[in-house]
Amino acid sequence: MKKALLFTTLSFLTLISFGQDQARPEWLTQLFAETVLAEMPNEKVAYYIAADELGYAISAGNGKDLSVYPNALDIAPKEGVEALTEASFDEDFHYQLYRFSQKNDESTYYRIGDSDLLLTIYSVKLTQKRINDAQ
Repeated sequence: MKKALLFTTLSFLTLISFGQDQARPEWLTQLFAETVLAEMPNEKVAYYIAADELGYAISAGNGKDLSVYPNALDIAPKEGVEALTEASFDEDFHYQLYRFSQKNDESTYYRIGDSDLLLTIYSVKLTQKRINDAQ
């Protein structure tokens, strides 16, 4: 499934690179003002899309005590975005729409409510590496 998602992402990035007037994903219009997005180079748009796919992971806690991590549901959304619920972490989750901490050199971890799920926000460096490796 991850390979299919990666293929879809790379295919989308290829399409974006062929024209400035390509449609942007809906979530990007929530992240940036339309005027900012209209002026944004395709390469930067492609980076945000790839980072959205490759900049985080959701994994099972496997019975570990996740209470030591901050609750992802307490993270504030960016303006105009709905607050997180446990259902938010289904297929259409876009971590960049929320004020998660993303450090340069180390990943950050959040528990997802009272579930046994752990959200990992990869470091900026690891996200960049994952994007480069996917190309």
